[in-house]
Amino acid sequence: MFGVSLLVWLVMVIHIDSTGAGLTLAHQHHHANAFSMRSWMSETSSWMLMIVAMMFPLIANSACNVAARSLWPRRQRAIAGFVIGYLCVWLIAGIALSLAISYIRTQSWVDVKAVVGFSFIAAAAWQITPVKRRALFSCHRTMPIAPEGWQADCGCVRYGWVIGGSCLLNCWAWMLFCTLTGHNLVAMLFAAFIGIAERYPIRKFKFPVPFASSLFTVVR
Repeated sequence: MFGVSLLVWLVMVIHIDSTGAGLTLAHQHHHANAFSMRSWMSETSSWMLMIVAMMFPLIANSACNVAARSLWPRRQRAIAGFVIGYLCVWLIAGIALSLAISYIRTQSWVDVKAVVGFSFIAAAAWQITPVKRRALFSCHRTMPIAPEGWQADCGCVRYGWVIGGSCLLNCWAWMLFCTLTGHNLVAMLFAAFIGIAERYPIRKFKFPVPFASSLFTVVR
């Protein structure tokens, strides 16, 4: 999961360097006066690349949980089913959001800079809401998975769907902000840092008691 995420990050960085992508929605607005299927598909693919790059490190523990609950010969198949179910949730959200953004770009009366600024304020405010915190806890939930057969495949996909729904509710605000900035690399790195920080909190390191006592004996 971490390897795939790193690979997608590298692809996005290379794409930005070679094409100048990652401009804000305010700049893109002047270059898209009408809706086109090509722009919608490009927006959707950029959305999915962003999801893979930013969210795969956050669901690595869930993927390990799927592998641990599956029979050893089918562990990779179980992870694949989990990822498919997870990405389906984000794909549906991305299609709807891409249609909305493509429509916004055609409207000359929309102040896109204000929309981007408001999305950042909304994302910051969402961080302190109780619903967001409950969604964060739901991202760590587990589900029973059948050992083999189509029940196991359906269970893995269903588990990915459930985790994807929790992650969507948890991270929708920052994903919206990153999308409105035109998938700006700095915005995505900032949102990814917030997601990793809240998913993997840094705990104060403490020496085990036996190690501490032996170290004290040696020093004495």
